[in-house]
Amino acid sequence: MPYSHPNKGFAILSVMLLVMMASVLVAGSLKDNFIQERLSGNFHKKMNSRHTAEMGVLSIREEVENMISANPYMELDDFVEAIAANPEMMSDTGLTDHSKYSSEIASVSGDIFTFKTQGSQFEGRDTLSAVFKFVPGNLVTYPSPFATGLTGCDGVVLGGSGEADSYNSADGAYGGTNVGDAVTVSTVSDIGVITIKGGADIQGDVKATSNVIFGGSASISGNLSTNGYVDITSASSFIGGNISALDYVDIKNTIVGGTIQSNSYITLSQVVVGGDVISSPVVGSSSDPSNVSITGETIYGGVFSKGNVFLNNTIIDFDTSDLSFGVQTYGNYIQTYGRVDGGVRVIGDVSLPKWGTTISGDNLLYAGTGSFIEHTNFGLGIYHETEANLLALFDVIEPLEEIPFDDGSGAGDVQCDPLNIDSQMSDINDDYVSNGDLFVSGSGSGDVFVIGETSAEFTRDQNSTSQGSVASLESVKATFLSLERDVIMVDSVAVKGHIKIADNSDVVWFIKGDFEMGGQSTLTIPDGSSLMIIIQGSFTVGAGGEVYTPDVGLTDPDKLPVLSIFSDYVGDGIAIQGGSEDIYAAVYAPKTDVTVTSSADFMGAILGKTVSVTGSGAFHYDAYLGESVVGPDPNNSSEGKFQFLGFQYL
Repeated sequence: MPYSHPNKGFAILSVMLLVMMASVLVAGSLKDNFIQERLSGNFHKKMNSRHTAEMGVLSIREEVENMISANPYMELDDFVEAIAANPEMMSDTGLTDHSKYSSEIASVSGDIFTFKTQGSQFEGRDTLSAVFKFVPGNLVTYPSPFATGLTGCDGVVLGGSGEADSYNSADGAYGGTNVGDAVTVSTVSDIGVITIKGGADIQGDVKATSNVIFGGSASISGNLSTNGYVDITSASSFIGGNISALDYVDIKNTIVGGTIQSNSYITLSQVVVGGDVISSPVVGSSSDPSNVSITGETIYGGVFSKGNVFLNNTIIDFDTSDLSFGVQTYGNYIQTYGRVDGGVRVIGDVSLPKWGTTISGDNLLYAGTGSFIEHTNFGLGIYHETEANLLALFDVIEPLEEIPFDDGSGAGDVQCDPLNIDSQMSDINDDYVSNGDLFVSGSGSGDVFVIGETSAEFTRDQNSTSQGSVASLESVKATFLSLERDVIMVDSVAVKGHIKIADNSDVVWFIKGDFEMGGQSTLTIPDGSSLMIIIQGSFTVGAGGEVYTPDVGLTDPDKLPVLSIFSDYVGDGIAIQGGSEDIYAAVYAPKTDVTVTSSADFMGAILGKTVSVTGSGAFHYDAYLGESVVGPDPNNSSEGKFQFLGFQYL
């Protein structure tokens, strides 16, 4: 019988127990690992969800900033409406698989916006709130460069038989009660001479930074001011307001409705003056003292002079005077014939050499010596006074101040080129695309080229592209006057046919070279549209060219001129002859010589280096252009901001 060991079964049992214990331990470890894996996965999903939510906030911020960039000067109400109008920016997918975010505006308190954003990946979720502040932009536009009417920086010539006046296109068409005197004919530089000749009739003011020369029977309804002299000696004229001159005044055969004041001498011959005559030079200047010499006619005010006064057969009525006496002079006084009311006060000598010379009421006081033919009693002591006592009676009249002018430094308040046309042209040239030349043929009834905001093409092309014209154009994003715009660009333009602006379009057209309309050509801008021409070459509207524009000079509500021309051309660059139709335009060309010789009327405004209006047509300044908006002033404007204030994790 074999031998049986007593521990043999126990060993097997021990091994089995050890195996079972190891299995339990392994199973527990596997369970723990599984739980850890699930916890780690959930944490990873939650972190991905948080990152997705944060990405959503950043994406919303980027979208809002792009929205503000497109409209940098929007107000708070406009901002709220813009957010509501763009719901697609409030949700999107994330960067990881099966991740996405969704946002909503949780609260709005004034200009503080709280965006609640939930990010998710699979069953993972995480929510946070981001707080932003909207800071509205502050739009300060350039002052309208068309606020005066007719400005030639270095000179203006007005001639022909036309007139210059104003109206307001916002009140309807020109004529009837819609005719005014708001136009100012002016110069800006220290060489700016204004020449008025022929039968020109200015219903407004004239302001010259140099001299004013009359060459015909022209008239001015308002005031005439100059840093130089006034010479009206070649023909009779009419000045309805005041005359102010830093240099001399020499006038013949004219009616002046107001006061004449000069910082130099004044010579009047057969001139009726409705106000005073005052010579008030700067003490110690080359014009100090200056004389006043008046022959004939009536002065309805008084006379004041730092020099001598000569009156020959003149009546000093004194009825409308702002002075204390009919005559006040620091020098000598000579009166031949005529009559002086209001009294005479003389620091120097007095001479009345002719019979029939009258000082009303014998109202005379003088400090020097006297010479009298008829009024021998004036030699008595009661008519004498000391110089000091007389001076105490005199009015204090300050010399005229200089009209501010552009000294070329670019730093003064008055500038010929307030928009800095060179800088504006540099901006748009940065994005210039050469598309070739545009030629619009006049064959038959004429080809038609239609220009919209973003594209342009022929709608009738019988003989244009066959002669080398571009067939169509697409706009380019470019900056002009501090705004990014859709710009139609072309190298040069020759029009013998017809150009039309598309309906309800504000078109910006950049022409690198020349623009010329000839033959029976037309340019038509319909109601509700506008055209801004930016040109570096010459601009010519020939004798047969017709320009049709809306009756109201500014668009609604943007107040853009319906036709504006901006040029940096140097020399004779803008010539408007036109056809039988009135031409409306707002011209800004501070380096360009502008000539208007049309027999039809020009309506709008002109600013040029020099301006010559010599046709038989009239110039009608549209005062509504003074409200025009050409673009934001970057030096004084600030764009809106969307400021991040912080996260709130939920």
